[in-house]
Amino acid sequence: MKWNKNLTFSLNPDSCNDSKAVLTPKVIKLPCGGYRMFYMGASQVNSGRILSAFSIDLKVWEKEPGIRV
Repeated sequence: MKWNKNLTFSLNPDSCNDSKAVLTPKVIKLPCGGYRMFYMGASQVNSGRILSAFSIDLKVWEKEPGIRV
């Protein structure tokens, strides 16, 4: 797979866990289909938490509820 930088992609920092920043995304292909992105979210309250989002096509991402780490 070849990766190209997409300047229009974003995972909006819009929750209480990532309202300040979305950083260091890592994407894995799931054996049952789709992709999971783990990323660090930072807010005014916390310095960093590991969060996740799911995608079927690597273009549209939906944040998953909860904190991973």
